[in-house]
Amino acid sequence: MSSASHNKSTSLDSSRRESRNRATTEFVIDSKPIGLVAAFVELWHTREVLSKIIKKDIRVQYKQTLLGVLWVLFRPLATVAIFTTIFQYVIRFPADDTPYAVFVMCGIVPWMYFSEAVRKGSSSLQDNSIIMTRIYFTRIILPICAITASLLDLMIGVLALLGVMLLYGLEPKVQILLLPLFLLLMYLFTFGISLCLSPPQALFRDVNIILTFTLTAWMYMTPIIYPLNILPQKLQSILVFNPMTGIVQAIRWCVIGNNSLNWYSLLVAIAVTIILLAVGLITFRNLETTVVDQV
Repeated sequence: MSSASHNKSTSLDSSRRESRNRATTEFVIDSKPIGLVAAFVELWHTREVLSKIIKKDIRVQYKQTLLGVLWVLFRPLATVAIFTTIFQYVIRFPADDTPYAVFVMCGIVPWMYFSEAVRKGSSSLQDNSIIMTRIYFTRIILPICAITASLLDLMIGVLALLGVMLLYGLEPKVQILLLPLFLLLMYLFTFGISLCLSPPQALFRDVNIILTFTLTAWMYMTPIIYPLNILPQKLQSILVFNPMTGIVQAIRWCVIGNNSLNWYSLLVAIAVTIILLAVGLITFRNLETTVVDQV
């Protein structure tokens, strides 16, 4: 082979290697986190992607089910029927001069959203690990989509609650206009928990097991099936520091309006939500790189 042919072949091989290197460089997913402000700016620019993922999550949730969205009505109504039978007619919990079914449903509807959204938000990185390693996007989208898709269930549950109220001859009070504010507080509280738990759960599957047990115990430490005032004063003082106590009581006050709003428990819920959001954003930003590299 002539020297000119050899040089030409060598040059061609070198060109091909450089081309492959450029192609590889162009498709590497950078896992380095960006600043919080930049992340939210990018989140705004990708709002259409956010909307599509939420719609996809909603479709998947009811895909291949016979009753579809009717399950959203069946679950709280069936749960309320069971609790009403047990705790009104057997154990006889008081309900502050309110029909017990309405009293319980004021707690069941928000709790079902909270528990389901926390599960989905916490597993959002784990469930979308393949997508994260192949396509770049603002990863904070995933927990947002998970907890936002469950809002449809919450809205249908609230409408069912209003229907049950009318069935018992109760009319909404004027303070029901404040209900969206307390639902927003619950949404932000859920978001904070999801931010804190989604990176660790993607790395350690034990987190899901602990979360399942914690949510079960948490429900009974929240005044859903019983009014807080029937408990001993010392226990009331402890449960007030449960953020869901303040949120559930505020929602119940909006819907029923028989008692005054417990401002202390509500302020605790607001303070914990703010702290969780701050800690969650820092935790998510610091661990998302590790998640992308290890999943």
